[in-house]
Amino acid sequence: MADDLHTRYMHASDAWRAHRKGCSPCGSGQHCPDGIPLYQRFVDLQDAFLRSLRTRSR
Repeated sequence: MADDLHTRYMHASDAWRAHRKGCSPCGSGQHCPDGIPLYQRFVDLQDAFLRSLRTRSR
């Protein structure tokens, strides 16, 4: 599961970065309607991945 979570996290990160690179509002910290779900998915998966790392290290 951790590998799958990491893969999904990296894909979300790539999608968010690609969008942010071409979107002026998202690039300046103000999320556009298309960028909001991309950013939220990235953040949610990042949080889940970091939680899984903390759980594994105990």
